[in-house]
Amino acid sequence: MSYECAIDTVLAPIATQVKTCANELLDIRDAASQRRQPGKCVACFYRVMGIAERQRVESSLDPLKTWIEQHLELVAEDDKQRELERMAIRLEGNDLEAYCRNVISLFHHDRGYMGNQISIRFAFKEIAA
Repeated sequence: MSYECAIDTVLAPIATQVKTCANELLDIRDAASQRRQPGKCVACFYRVMGIAERQRVESSLDPLKTWIEQHLELVAEDDKQRELERMAIRLEGNDLEAYCRNVISLFHHDRGYMGNQISIRFAFKEIAA
C-alpha cells in the first residue's frame, strides 16, 4: 500500500464521523502525502480532536493517532542545529499547547544536554529501504 493510500485509509472514516473538520483532514493528507510540515499534522490532529470531543466521537481518532505516532517523531537539536536526540511521539493531552508544554518539561527536567538553547521539532521518520 502506498504512503498516500495508507493515510487516505486512516482519514476516510474520520471524515464521515467528525463533522466540520474537512479542512484539517485535507491539511493532514497534504502534509502526510508530501512528507512535509509534520507539525501541521500534529496541530490539525489536535484541532480535529477538539471537534471530535464536542461531538463525542473522539474514539474515531484512534487510527489517526496511531498513524501519527508511527510515522512522526520529535527531534531535539542544539543551538548549532546538531541533532541531539530523536524521540517517539506520544500524543497525550487535549490540546497542542499542553502537549508541547509536557515535551518541553520532559527535556528540561529529564535531560542533561549542555548548551544555551535546545530546539525541538516534529519530523517524519525515515522510511526503511
